Amino acid sequence: MARVDKILDDLGPSAWSDVGPNAKEEFANKLFASLTPGEQSLVLLMRALINEPKFLILDEAFSGMDERMVDVATRYLREKVGEEQSVVWVSHWEGEVPWGGLDRVRRFVLEKGEGREV
Repeated sequence: MARVDKILDDLGPSAWSDVGPNAKEEFANKLFASLTPGEQSLVLLMRALINEPKFLILDEAFSGMDERMVDVATRYLREKVGEEQSVVWVSHWEGEVPWGGLDRVRRFVLEKGEGREV
């Protein structure tokens, strides 16, 4: 439960919106179907990150998120995903890749059915 609380603190509504003191609890108790598309994407990201997996595939992870949500998620991924973790980031937009041009990042593009490293 401590990990759930920490993820909610880092990625929950108090991190990306101006909310009241009970926002974390209210957010945690909402039904998934009642969340906005951005909130649903954040919950799915939290779920993927909760156990700190060694290998993670994130496909269009920022889909539906507003700018503040994306900023919070990007910062979290840059700071909290460790070097012992491998992440495959799938996106149509290169600018969404949270790690930018870091040395440990390998970039691949798929064009006309062919993949190549860039």
